[in-house]
Parts: sequence; C-alpha cells; structure tokens
Amino acid sequence: MFGRLTALKSRHAALEKKLSEEQSRPLPESLEIATLKKMKLDVKDQIHIENSGKQDRLRRRRRRRNSSLDYPALGV
Repeated sequence: MFGRLTALKSRHAALEKKLSEEQSRPLPESLEIATLKKMKLDVKDQIHIENSGKQDRLRRRRRRRNSSLDYPALGV
C-alpha cells in the first residue's frame, strides 16, 4: 500500500514540474496547461483516497484491539 502512495506522490511531483515548465515558457500552451492541471488533480484525488483508506484500516485495527480489553472495575 505504501508503494502505491509513494508512486502517486512521485507522479504528482512530476506533473507539478511539467506544469511549472510549461507555464514558464514564453508562449505556454493553454490546452497543455489545462490537461496537466486535470491530471494533477486526478492524482491528488487518488492520494486522498489512499490516505483515507489507510486511516480507516488503522481505526478498524484499533477498535479490534480495544474491543478485547477487559474492564473488571466497570463490570464489563
């Protein structure tokens, strides 16, 4: 899972670099800029999905671990 997240972050950085290079040209291509921005946003959404999925897995793991705790003082 971490490999996919690393790959997505790397792809996002590469798109950012291409975007800044295109924008710094004397006559930038507006269609190319729009395309790169859309691709970058898609990758950012995928990164968010990966991060939220990781958080959900951690929450489930914590719940499972805490559900087996015994609280004799509380009568549980």
